[in-house]
Amino acid sequence: MAFGFFKKKEAYADRVFYNGHFYTMDPEVPWVDAVAVRDGKVMAVGSYSQMEDILADDTERVDLREKYVYPGFIDIHHSPVMKMMDENYTIVEEETEEAEEAEAKNIFASLEHAEVYEYLEDEEDGQVTVEVDAGEALGEDGGIVFEVEEEGEPAEELDDETEYFVDNSEFTAKVKETMESLSDHGYTAVLNLKTPNQIENEFTDSLIELYTEDQLRARFFGALYMNRPVPARLVKEVLSMRRTKCTEVGDMIRNEVLHLELDSDAGHAFPQSDLNDMLTECSDRGFILFIEAVGHDDLLKAYKAVDYVRNKGYKNNIVIMTDEELTDEEESELSYNGSAYWTWRSDVMGRSFFDGNIRDPEDAIEHLTMEAAELLGAEDVLGSIEKGKYADFSVFSENLLEKRPSEFGKLYCDMTIVNGEIVHDVEAENDEYMLNMMLYSR
Repeated sequence: MAFGFFKKKEAYADRVFYNGHFYTMDPEVPWVDAVAVRDGKVMAVGSYSQMEDILADDTERVDLREKYVYPGFIDIHHSPVMKMMDENYTIVEEETEEAEEAEAKNIFASLEHAEVYEYLEDEEDGQVTVEVDAGEALGEDGGIVFEVEEEGEPAEELDDETEYFVDNSEFTAKVKETMESLSDHGYTAVLNLKTPNQIENEFTDSLIELYTEDQLRARFFGALYMNRPVPARLVKEVLSMRRTKCTEVGDMIRNEVLHLELDSDAGHAFPQSDLNDMLTECSDRGFILFIEAVGHDDLLKAYKAVDYVRNKGYKNNIVIMTDEELTDEEESELSYNGSAYWTWRSDVMGRSFFDGNIRDPEDAIEHLTMEAAELLGAEDVLGSIEKGKYADFSVFSENLLEKRPSEFGKLYCDMTIVNGEIVHDVEAENDEYMLNMMLYSR
């Protein structure tokens, strides 16, 4: 009898969210009023009145009070790492040339970001100034070499043979703010693009720290950015190390994307055979490929490379971003029908994508959920509210289907739920703030 009791207990939900308008993105059941969650995944979707059999005495019941719930939004438009750098650092112009020279030696960094950054702090308050070089000033282990200058003290001279590192607690605090900002707008996952490898490594280390402290409020998908020819095996090894680094944190942090920029006019042309080898090596390990083709020749080269790996039987996600189009004659040269997983305009990953590109709110929600999940190869666990998928939800007091897509980025959600846990709750946070104010005033 005891064995039967514990077996039945396995069927109970940890938490149930009810009295809400759930827009599931499942065409079979588009709207429901309740969702039960167990072990971070959706256990049941439907009517609250029909969930009695899976609710135990200790099942937490969360009344959403008629609010609107959507699958957790996936942000593929705002690269958070460089956005954080832009907001918290300023470029030291006089040292940019030196940084560019150092960056040129770094094959896994964008020349576009080859600047020296100065950390924005108020020196009058005795706080520190940190100068960050995106290439040379980043140590082999991803630490940031820095120079400290405090009020009333001379700047510390750097020993050429010594590496200095920024206090990671300050950097992690900025990372936490960045991820919380995403959560405030209903994003439960984010894709990061166009970031030098070392800076993203530092960012990822901070995310892992937040995860171990149970403070990570959104999933992170990292991408290795490359804009020049590199030996295929080296690319595969770096991607493999990035993936291994995140294996202990489940699906909260994933680094399985190669973002490859092809721009022959910039002087970094990829030989076709080398590009074929690179895509083959990465596809063999199941990595996702984002190929940004700037010119027409770049697009043709990209399609030929994708055609090459598809004919080898690899079915990993491949996305080509471009403003160019192939001619009918060029398309006829491709032997594999439907070579690219998707072909999108180059601005599809841009921050202004919703400003006029999508006019239908239903299309906008689909783009932020199912479409984004499919692009990341995560459609089996993200993108809709269905049994077996991660319990990631975005809760709003307003019906987004009645909003213009251009307004989406300006809206703040009432609640954000990741793995079935409430990671952001406006009402609870406001109550805590008011309580602290009352205690402080006493």
